[in-house]
Parts: sequence; C-alpha cells; structure tokens
Amino acid sequence: MPDRTLVSVIAAKCQEIPGSIAQRHKQTGTWQDITYGELLARAEEIAAGLVDLGMQVGDRIALLSNNSVEWGHCDLGILFAGGVTVAIYPTSIQREVAYILENSESRLIFVEDANQLEKAVQARQANPRVEKAVVMNGPVPAGDFALSLATLREKGRALLARDREALGRIEARLRPEDLATIIYTSGTTGPPKGVMLTHKNILFVIDAVLDTTPDTTDFKLTLSFLPLSHSLERVGGHFLPLTTGRTIAYAESLDKLGDNFREVRPDIAIAVPRVFEKIYSRINETLREMPERRRKIFRWAVGVGREAIRYRQKNQPLPFGLALRHRLADRLVFRKLRAVLGGRMKYFVSGGAPLDANIAEFFSAVGIIVLEGWGATETAAPATVNRLDNFVFGSVGLPLPGVEVKVAEDGELLVRGAGVCTGYWKMPAQSAETFDAEGWYHTGDVGRIAGDGFVYITDRKKELIITSAGKNISPQNIENKLKLSPFVSNVMTIGDRRNYVTALVTLDAEAVNKQLGTGGLDHAALAARADVRQLIQAEIDRVNADLPRYETIKKFRIPPADFTVEMDDLSPTLKLKRRNITARHQALIDEMYE
Repeated sequence: MPDRTLVSVIAAKCQEIPGSIAQRHKQTGTWQDITYGELLARAEEIAAGLVDLGMQVGDRIALLSNNSVEWGHCDLGILFAGGVTVAIYPTSIQREVAYILENSESRLIFVEDANQLEKAVQARQANPRVEKAVVMNGPVPAGDFALSLATLREKGRALLARDREALGRIEARLRPEDLATIIYTSGTTGPPKGVMLTHKNILFVIDAVLDTTPDTTDFKLTLSFLPLSHSLERVGGHFLPLTTGRTIAYAESLDKLGDNFREVRPDIAIAVPRVFEKIYSRINETLREMPERRRKIFRWAVGVGREAIRYRQKNQPLPFGLALRHRLADRLVFRKLRAVLGGRMKYFVSGGAPLDANIAEFFSAVGIIVLEGWGATETAAPATVNRLDNFVFGSVGLPLPGVEVKVAEDGELLVRGAGVCTGYWKMPAQSAETFDAEGWYHTGDVGRIAGDGFVYITDRKKELIITSAGKNISPQNIENKLKLSPFVSNVMTIGDRRNYVTALVTLDAEAVNKQLGTGGLDHAALAARADVRQLIQAEIDRVNADLPRYETIKKFRIPPADFTVEMDDLSPTLKLKRRNITARHQALIDEMYE
C-alpha cells in the first residue's frame, strides 16, 4: 500500500474488529470498555467537528492532557481531519505552553479541564492565533473561545449527516510523508524543539518493532501510564496497540499505579528506569524487614532465577535439576512478586534512559523480562531494542530492521533510517546541526557497538564530566548506582572542570523515616539532621568502594526538597534538568568546593 498512513491503518483495523475492546478506563469506580467500533465513531465525530470549525489539512492542533481515553480520541480525531497533533506535557507550566502554541502556530487546543484551560487562556492573550479551546472534561466558561468536547462531537455528527464523505475526501489527500505530529523535546538543555514526525516515520518503527517479535499473540493488553506526549508511549503504547488490534488500559494516576496493575492485569507495559529503580528499592526495603529465614529463601530463589535466565538468553532448555528448583522458586517467591503487577505481566519495555543491568536481570529472573531499547523523539522512539529471543542485560539491544547505527570518531552514536524525523519545526539551523547531509541523526549519546552488534550507551555527550585533571566521567553511571539505595530518591553529580566529584542527593523520606524511627518528618527536616547525613554517607561509601578513585564522590549535600517535575528540576519522563538544578542549588554546590 503506497499511501499507507496512520489514518488508513487504524480506520481499517477499527472496521475489521469493531466489537473488540480498544480502550479501558476507570469511571465511577469500575473499569469501562470502549470497542474499536466506538473508537472509530468518536474519532470521526471529533474530526468532523474540527472541519466544521474551519480546521484545514496540515493545521497544527495542540493537545494538553493527562493520559485518558479522550486523549486517544482527540489525537485520532486530529489525524482523521488531516491535522497535525502538537502534544504538550500536562505538567508543562504556562510559559512552556505559550511557547509551544506560539512556535507551532497551533489554531486550536484540546485541554483536559479548567486548570489546563487557564494555561491556554493566558497564552492566547499574547497569541491570538489560537482560535478555540476544546475542554474534554468539566465545566466550560462562558464566551466564544471554549467549547466542550461533547459540543464538538455534536457539530461533527451534524456535518457527517450532511456530508458523509467529508472525511473520506481528506483521507484520500493524505500521504505517508505528511506530518502526523510535532512532539516537543522536554528541554533539558534549552528551549524545547518541535520534532516533526510523519505518518511514514511512525509506521516504519511500528513495523520494525513487530518484525523483531517472533510471536505477539499473548500480548493483548497494555497499561498506559507514561505521558502520551512522550514519543515512546505515543508510538509503543498508543499507535502500536491501535494499529494491531490490542487493548489499552489507562492508569488513573501514578499514585494508583499499583492498584491499577492488580485490577487490569496487563500483559505488557512501557516504563522508564526510575519506575524499575523504585520497585527494586521497595523490594529490598521489604526484604530487610523480613525474618532471616524468609530472606534466605528469597535470595536462594533469585539466585535460581538468575541461573535460569542464562539458559533463556541462549534459547536453551533448563537442565532437569535447575528446572525443578526453578518451579519451586516460582511457587515460593516469583509468583507472589508477579501478583503485585497483576500476575500476567510477561515483559516490560524500558526506555528513556539507561537501565542498570542488575535491575533488568532481577526482574527477568523473577519472570518479567525487561527489554531495554534506545532511541529518541527524533527517531520516533526506538532505534534499537532487545528481543525476547535475543537480549543482553546492560545493552540497549540491536538496531531495528532497516535502521543503521554507527559510532562517530568522538564516540557519539549516529542513527539513520526511515524512522528518523524530518527535522525541527521552524528551526533550520538546529536541524542542520543535528541531521547531516548523509541522513545521519547525531543523537548526542555516547556509546559503543560490541562485536555481536549490541549497542551500549555510556552517557549524554553534553553531560559527561571532564575534571580539571582531564578525566572523563559518566555522571549517570555514578548516579544510577547510588539511586539503588532505598534511602535515595535522586542524585545529581557535579565535577565538570572541577578537581573532584560531588553530589546533590535527595531523600526517600518514607524509607529514611522508617530506618531511623523519626516518624513523619518531611524532606527539609530530614535534610538538616546529622544522623540522616551519616546514613547517606554510608550509602555513598558503598558506591565509592566500586568506583575508580577519580570517580568517587568526595562531598555531598542534601537539598531541602526533592527534585520534582513541578519545580522544573525533572523532565516529564523524570530526567534531570541539570542546568535548572544547578541554578537553584548553586550555593550548596559552591560550599562543596570552598
């Protein structure tokens, strides 16, 4: 099919399996299902409503909301109307929303509720180009700027009653090379850049991922909780399920994620390393509170699981004795751990940042394979991925079929393939700097490619620490080791052009309070205590023991508050915004170098 687009593929799937479940969401305490037939009807109503409002093919239309069934309906509605979805993180502050609306030249914005609408209202004062706001949930204020999603759908139904072929004419005009979405990078190193992804980019990646999976028939239900504004969740947790007839369940919130896993019982989910680190730390914290006999059983079982996973990596059957021990370990330990995630999880996909190899191996040992991949918004999410039948812990896997990866002279990884975006919206200079004349995308990641083709990530090129003695240090390597401590929430190492490495360390207040018996003290109160500093020093000493001397953390400080997305310390996918953290805590950093 030469003119295959997201619109044609998803519409065909909806028509093929109209009675199958496309989406699941919790409403008034119970999980409700939406079929593929209902999904198509809602998307078409929204699309026709946009046409009725005067939206044209190629118009940018923004979407500002947490994950929800409405998010999916509106995204498809925009595409079916020939528009380009401009996805905005729901945690974005008003200034960021205004920048994206202005830069993308969006004519309309979908917002989740009154709180998100206020951001759009303020942005419109400086950018009258935004003509309308569609409110998905809750009340709509008086005036001609905002209307409800229900009203938009009514307009769409009316238009389709008058002209049933309106959307068909639009679909016939769409081409694979047309823009499908502009996804703005989270701006950890500067203003967000609008990554332009076409229908062809996204479908290429979906097809390539499916080609790497020998049998996907068991993977029917995914739980969506990473922001749909992020390329990994958008492609892997939204478009891939909908183009292949699977079911997406939407988590209520991160706070209720544990409950939702147990209720929904998904087969697969996409996560970032911080999710695995938190689960791993909680398990270790629980383990310390167990009687010694149960701790021994747990350690024995994990040891058996790690031994067994070696055979799986080689696609070999377990020896008879190991198979017996593995069945016992599964009955005593693994089954109970998997039950926390619903009991049916077969594998996680991890992306967004490097995952510690020990954590990946632990999850795989207990029966939940973690397949780590690597890519960027600019590559429509994954460029490499570990396979179910071919995976290596600590690696981000092999290049997808049709994707080339090479290492530049300075160690930077370069990517070329049909998934690579067409550039940055209205940023020709940055596009020319990042995408060279031969089609290679300069990723900014430093890494290596092993003899067997597996790719390994070292760090971000711009984040490498080069000490005053000329030593090159990977900050993520040190930070990831320290974040394995149950008492540590986050870490940022410092040392570029300095003569030693230091760190800002934030606390897991709940774990620290439990360890020291300090009740419910908040982060600021804990940060001021000497016994807390001694506790963290012990954790740093443990990490330092496994590091070369020039990489060891010589001093640390505990800021009065944890790093958060709301305070602009972290990106929506929980990556450190190092410049912002440095500016906020410059005095603490200077203290460590006096």
